[in-house]
Amino acid sequence: MKPFQFLNSTAGFTFMIVLLAMPIFLISAFLPEGALISTFYSRDDAFYYFQVARNVAEGHGFTFDGIAVTNGFHPLWALICIPIFAFARHDLILPFRILTVVLGLLNAGTALFLHRAVSQAVSTTAGKIAALVWIFSMPVQMVIGRDGVEAGLNAFLLSAFISMVIRLEQEPGWTTRQKILLGSMAALVFFARLDNIFLVASVTLWLILRPWQLRYVVIVDILACAISVALSFYLRLGTWGQNFYNFELHRAAFYLFLAAACLRPILNYCLGLDQAILEFNGSRKAFFLRLLLTTLTGSALLGGLMIVLQATAILPAFPRSIILFEFVTCFLLLALGRILLQRRITPPRVESHLARPEWIQVLKNALFLLGPLVLGLIGYLAINLAYAGTLAPVSGQIKQWWGQLEFTVYGLPVTALPSALDFGVSIWPPLSQLIYFPIRSYFDALGAPSGLAAILVITACLAILLLAPRTDVRATSRGLGTGMLVPLATGCILQFLYYDLNYYVAHQEWYWVAQMLVAVILLAGVLDGIINIPPTTGGKLAAQMFLWIACSTLGFHFFWHLYGNIATSLEAHNPYRQEAAFLEEHTEPGSMIGMTGGGGVGYFLQDRVIMNLDGLINSYEYFRYLRDGRASGYYARVGLDYVYGSPYMILESIPYASTFGDHVHEIASARTGTLYEYVP
Repeated sequence: MKPFQFLNSTAGFTFMIVLLAMPIFLISAFLPEGALISTFYSRDDAFYYFQVARNVAEGHGFTFDGIAVTNGFHPLWALICIPIFAFARHDLILPFRILTVVLGLLNAGTALFLHRAVSQAVSTTAGKIAALVWIFSMPVQMVIGRDGVEAGLNAFLLSAFISMVIRLEQEPGWTTRQKILLGSMAALVFFARLDNIFLVASVTLWLILRPWQLRYVVIVDILACAISVALSFYLRLGTWGQNFYNFELHRAAFYLFLAAACLRPILNYCLGLDQAILEFNGSRKAFFLRLLLTTLTGSALLGGLMIVLQATAILPAFPRSIILFEFVTCFLLLALGRILLQRRITPPRVESHLARPEWIQVLKNALFLLGPLVLGLIGYLAINLAYAGTLAPVSGQIKQWWGQLEFTVYGLPVTALPSALDFGVSIWPPLSQLIYFPIRSYFDALGAPSGLAAILVITACLAILLLAPRTDVRATSRGLGTGMLVPLATGCILQFLYYDLNYYVAHQEWYWVAQMLVAVILLAGVLDGIINIPPTTGGKLAAQMFLWIACSTLGFHFFWHLYGNIATSLEAHNPYRQEAAFLEEHTEPGSMIGMTGGGGVGYFLQDRVIMNLDGLINSYEYFRYLRDGRASGYYARVGLDYVYGSPYMILESIPYASTFGDHVHEIASARTGTLYEYVP
């Protein structure tokens, strides 16, 4: 077999991907300590996992400081880290070398699953493009391949899940075993990152409704209803130059978001709105009249529900005009969604309601697909409540609480429509880096209003969706639709809306792994369309040459940047060891030192304990003390001796200033922070 033929085979392409993806990780695994830590493990968040895993392996349980139990982590990555960081009792650096190889294998596996998924949904060429873009894209690899957080595992399981779904979608029927395996994979995706619940729920609903041709409509309806709620609150309370900065109203928006996403699709089905999409080409007037009446009924029910919740003191008072805004935006979005989908529903006439045998099949699908996820979720919640005293991870609760504080160093929640639009468009690397960021920079240079670039990009995307079926890439567009883009994109947007409406702050780039995968799949589909321009179309050769030059440039830039980073870091020192040495010099063995963060220092510090002050990897009990302004009582009880950190953070920022202002005395100062003695 000739070399080129071998690389075109499945085994050959697998070999090539591993050959391209693994060397950077294998080389990095043998770097000096300073270079390895400063290049691959510079984020403090990863050390939360590492220190907890180390404590579990040494028999101390799920705790960061050896005192307080914690659940401030995603469980699956923590479980994987436990056997790796069991080696820390022998060598503190050996686990990082092992973990670097594991991350490389996960990264290569993600590229291969992407290749399989996109090859099945679109074409073999598109699958190869997706895999190569994944391993050569700097915005992707800076998140997935580095830092040591759960992003690598999350990408691997998400890509495997997408590949499995696409493969099963092409089969005429599923066995019970296949459904249980698919439900188990959905549960693993959820436990890789708990906010994957939105994507898992969207895709699982899509699969449950497989017997029904109009399942597209249900998914798009859920998305349209959720977006309409967010827009209605922003248009009423947080438009241009105005901030929607009110936690209680955000809570009302979140309740309305959940109610609309659940109620409206059921109402649309019961009132025959799903049938109306089949009548769109026949009678536009009848379609829009039915849409108007159904939307009005839904808004009336939602408004009544919100008023009842307010009357029972579950929700605060909110402007009644929000319901009017919700009606208008929902009507427009439902209409837009049906216009986009009406050409996707084939054949021209299908049953708008499920018959009894189809309902039985839907219920069976729900039982076997949701069973593993529901059982796993119940077990996870029960374990959390039993050992941590709370159902949800404490880290998420703290970040939501931070959003309610003023003058905190942790940032502000998204409170205005321009910032919400900018946030929503910027979380789709590498597409956001290729398209949106340059456009936004240009608009900023012109002094254009904030959010205008995001509106332009969103409008352009909608225009492309409206026109795409009439272009030469129609087959690619339909292939991507079959390849789960509708429920995948819906899950991604619902995840964003959850953070947007839930007053959450301190978002991190590794939250958006699902968005990365969807963006890479979209980019691969577009590039495949360029390659497959019909020969009669002028410019095909030039387009293909441009594509391959762009891919080669991308790969060269990737290797140049990463290997350049490694070369410049060979003389670097481990910053966490330096901070640990400073603390060991100025404190006595057995001391308890409070730090905001403190993951890396806590891992390398000898004979002393770091207590996490911000609470992200502390106990739920500590969070309640901190939230209620009683943290000093907790510090006195556990025996806090010292506090270390930025003077501004400790003495001036909320919530620490009121606790430490009169209880700390400076002992020593270094470039990285100041050490204080804590006096109860």
